[in-house]
Amino acid sequence: MTLPDDAKVLGIAPGPLALTVTGVQASIPLEPGPHRQLLAHVDAARGVAGCRISLCLENIRGTQDGAVLHVSVGEASARRPPSAEPLGLYGLRRASVRKGQRPGAGLTNILDLTAAVAQLPLVRSLASDALAVTIYPAAPLPEPVDIVIGRLVLFWEKFGA
Repeated sequence: MTLPDDAKVLGIAPGPLALTVTGVQASIPLEPGPHRQLLAHVDAARGVAGCRISLCLENIRGTQDGAVLHVSVGEASARRPPSAEPLGLYGLRRASVRKGQRPGAGLTNILDLTAAVAQLPLVRSLASDALAVTIYPAAPLPEPVDIVIGRLVLFWEKFGA
């Protein structure tokens, strides 16, 4: 996936991540340069004003059309409140179908996490060198769960002067 031109990648979680009945947890190691820039911006703006922090879920593949996932960020825990709007995987099966010798590209979605990052506990977690991400189904999924996320990319964009 091509990120916006002015986007600064904060970190990429090693993938792929296989979703289970209870979800999956990942840790996104934060790149020192862009991470320092974001923290300086947050300190100067006394918050996240003038920037957007997003999480890109790339190459989601599987056969369970219509599954809905929640994503929460910050301290790893079983069922934190979602940090973004629910993610519907409509069209997942079709996007995952092999095309000749190549696997389907799957779905790619970008979630805006700015409001979640604006919360004080999460700003503290951005002061660490990694960000915990938990992805879990909104409703029970039939077993076996056949959803794999290619990779997670955390990035930020600055707006205005």
